[in-house]
Amino acid sequence: MDKIKITKRQEGILVNLLGEYGVDKAMEYRMGDGSFNLSFPKSKYTPEQFALLLCGWYEIEQPFEVGDWVTTNIKNREPKTGKIYEVKEGAYGKIFWMDRKTLIGDNDINIYGDKIRKATPEEIEREKKRRFWGTLDRQENDYQVNDIVIHEDYGYGTIYNKQKRAVGFKRFGSKEGIAVVRENLTLVCPVEKRLDIDA
Repeated sequence: MDKIKITKRQEGILVNLLGEYGVDKAMEYRMGDGSFNLSFPKSKYTPEQFALLLCGWYEIEQPFEVGDWVTTNIKNREPKTGKIYEVKEGAYGKIFWMDRKTLIGDNDINIYGDKIRKATPEEIEREKKRRFWGTLDRQENDYQVNDIVIHEDYGYGTIYNKQKRAVGFKRFGSKEGIAVVRENLTLVCPVEKRLDIDA
């Protein structure tokens, strides 16, 4: 079994807890509503895992650095992925400032290390895609008429109309178009950047 990963801040809380209560009392306290449960939420750490933590079966996660992609891990909130652009020392440990580029109306997020984790490659890819579409002031996969795209099966072409669940795709050199699903397309050149037509 792999050791449980915790932050340096969480380790400090464990050490204080053990020094004050010992293992048995700490476990009893855990079953109640102790304030330290905020740092070791019951939804994330089972009683068995918490017992292992009290016995030292953990390792410290590598600290986050500027430039790392991370995802928030806050109870009852939708996870958000961003890049750390600043690290500051706070009253309870390091505070990590995450950027939220291209998301209109959402400010930077400052958060403690135990509320974030390293982002998975899939989360990073999804966030990069969201940011790409955000630079065009569009929602993801919001293809517009006259966008140049590439279809995974049919190759290069343009969008000639928009439908609710699909778009009209016309392959270069073809006179007729077909309806295709947006997920099979990749944007090559948005209509706003085309120089061969008046957008």
